[in-house]
Amino acid sequence: MRLATSALIAIDYHDLDLEPKRAVTAILEGYREALEAGGHAFVLAEHQTELRDMALDRLRDPQRFWDKLDALPTLRTPLPKGVARMLERALPERNLPGRIVHRVAGVGSLGRQRFVVLAQWRGGRVAREAKALAPSAWVLRRLAPDCTRIPLNELPKKRHEEVLLHAMGWETANIHLGSARPKSLRVDVKRRGKLWLHEAARLMADAIERDWSVWRKAVG
Repeated sequence: MRLATSALIAIDYHDLDLEPKRAVTAILEGYREALEAGGHAFVLAEHQTELRDMALDRLRDPQRFWDKLDALPTLRTPLPKGVARMLERALPERNLPGRIVHRVAGVGSLGRQRFVVLAQWRGGRVAREAKALAPSAWVLRRLAPDCTRIPLNELPKKRHEEVLLHAMGWETANIHLGSARPKSLRVDVKRRGKLWLHEAARLMADAIERDWSVWRKAVG
């Protein structure tokens, strides 16, 4: 429901050019198909050609990507407790020479600390980032020109929006299948009405819009 709600809000703000019921139907069809198949990983190169083309269209220029990281000054202050060890363990080999920088990025996570280790490995560049989630909690991830999110408003002109939403519905089922029995999930989906997801997501989207308006007035 959260995914469908996000799709409806994106349509309201013109980040998706799709009729709302079609968008929600694409998500639900992807979810159901994944449940019937028992889940399946996405492999863009061989099987998901439309998604692959969308991703390739958004690839960053590697030189600009690394130049931007290289321009960051080396961190001179101590890292938070445990972060240095986490970054070292995240590299592909132990004891790689490198340097640590502080990075500012994102929108929703602005203000949270991000520390990046930059190193060379077997002739190539590698970067690993530790980002604070909450006090005493950190997440580690790989940074690379071909490892990036794709904002909806930066999709190529031939957008394949229903294909993208279908894939997102499928991937949601992949996650659910990791913690629940496929049969129970299929039974739950089949017993619901035809428009249940659209109706529920519309209610949630409207509630979010109301909360957003109240918040803007309070801080404005």
